[in-house]
Amino acid sequence: VESAVVGVRKPNPAIYQLGVDALQLPARECVVIGDSYSKDIVPAHEIGCKTIWLNVQGWEDTDRKAASVADLEINNFASVIEGIEELGR
Repeated sequence: VESAVVGVRKPNPAIYQLGVDALQLPARECVVIGDSYSKDIVPAHEIGCKTIWLNVQGWEDTDRKAASVADLEINNFASVIEGIEELGR
């Protein structure tokens, strides 16, 4: 889903809903992997997707007091496959 084409930009959850709709799957069966907590993880979680947060230092301020809503948090992209498998169990 290209934001310039659909006219919706992150962090609007509607951009994730468009992706879910295009896949023709329930949101709970979709996994969003993102490196921006506020622009990827929070809005995808809001529509019911499972989320994997690639929490790498330097992208954004991650010094939050609140608990993460991400289903899984990883710190390197090499862990994505393992993370998806973990979410599927």
